[in-house]
Amino acid sequence: MGFACRTLLAAIAIAIGLGWPGSKNALADQIRLLPGHQEALQARADLIQQAEYQIDCAYYAVDTGRVPAAVLQLLAEAAQRGVRVRLLVDGLMSRLPLGLHEHLCSQGVEVCVYRPPNNLHPILLNRRMHDKLLIVDRQSLVMGSRNLQDAHFGRRSPGFVDCDAVIEGASVEWAADYFEWIWNHGHVEPLKDMNLIGQSIFRLLPNTRDDWSRHWRAAKSDQDYAQLLQASLQAVVAEGMLQLETGNDWNQQSDPDVELEFVHEADTGKQAKTVQRRLQELIHNAQYSLLIQTPYPVFTRYDLEQILETRRRGVRVVLCTNSLQTTDRLATYSDFENFKGVLLEAGIEIYEAGGTEHLHNKAVVIDDCIAVIGSYNFDERSANLNMEVGMIAYSPDVARQVREIIESQMASGIRTTESPALLEPSPCGASTTRRLKMQLGRLLVPTFRWLL
Repeated sequence: MGFACRTLLAAIAIAIGLGWPGSKNALADQIRLLPGHQEALQARADLIQQAEYQIDCAYYAVDTGRVPAAVLQLLAEAAQRGVRVRLLVDGLMSRLPLGLHEHLCSQGVEVCVYRPPNNLHPILLNRRMHDKLLIVDRQSLVMGSRNLQDAHFGRRSPGFVDCDAVIEGASVEWAADYFEWIWNHGHVEPLKDMNLIGQSIFRLLPNTRDDWSRHWRAAKSDQDYAQLLQASLQAVVAEGMLQLETGNDWNQQSDPDVELEFVHEADTGKQAKTVQRRLQELIHNAQYSLLIQTPYPVFTRYDLEQILETRRRGVRVVLCTNSLQTTDRLATYSDFENFKGVLLEAGIEIYEAGGTEHLHNKAVVIDDCIAVIGSYNFDERSANLNMEVGMIAYSPDVARQVREIIESQMASGIRTTESPALLEPSPCGASTTRRLKMQLGRLLVPTFRWLL
């Protein structure tokens, strides 16, 4: 069945309350969760090196750090041995120099950009591709919350706390069809077709001042970029983060016979809001427990009403998120502070992360038998602006594993019962200056909340 037909059936099924087609009779798939930085990188490297005919990548944020550059080198090597490699990056959030794009193309990697900045349509700057997908031979998939940046693989501090999954089986076909659709969409442009503003964005070089960034700023020729990519791969291997040509079979390390459902946006204009509505449907059907982990809880009115209604039905609702100390987006936490009292009064349990790393994982566990991972943030951008993807697992065992990962990631966190007064010590360790900035943000964020 073609992609367009499947998407139409999905929209009809959701509209009449039947859920996503195939969710109840999916073939037995396999899934392994990847909370650790090293295993998440190793899975990507193994699948790329084992690819036989096609690799498709779609990433919201990619830069020239050691880890992403090492992955790009592996992709270039795959293209050189005859594998078709397609790389789709977001037109605003990716930070790859224009010369590097050109080098990858010279190696046989097809590089396209989603919605590059356009001087004729500045409003489109807000509509981004938030996907994080690696699809190999239409049979294997790595997806989750990690962007291709050093901080998401434990190589920069403070880093991000994430979780991915490696998946095999029928649900990967849905992901491959989705990638094919978006790759051929009118909002996706080859590098050579970008307008001057778009090309200017992609000429942005690393702005940090370490030695590695200086090498990238100095790169001019195709040979310079080739040497930098090769040096990145060698460095990551030398540091013990990655092994090459392992022959690992990730199938043998996965949970077998799991019913999986890949969900994605049905249109780039977000008219259908497919991912949000599918999550709302699952939450609406919760019977006794709902666990949400999101780094940026800027709930839309519909999401907030759904969560509050679920709690009124007697369902235990637990929300895990960043604290003022750990958040990397102060504006989103300021907005969350404005609504925290409403959630607490409804009896929703709130846990905020401790430590220094930024919580970035996005996950939902429903009734200890359904788990969701992916890119959806439960914020205004994910609901109304960005392209999002997710994987739903109908499995008590996978749900248990996701819950245990969330509990492990929140082990140093605290349960929030009320917001501390301005001059009281912060239970999460945030400084007085940071708290003052947050309080100021609470006054300002309502004016631009739809962009958070």
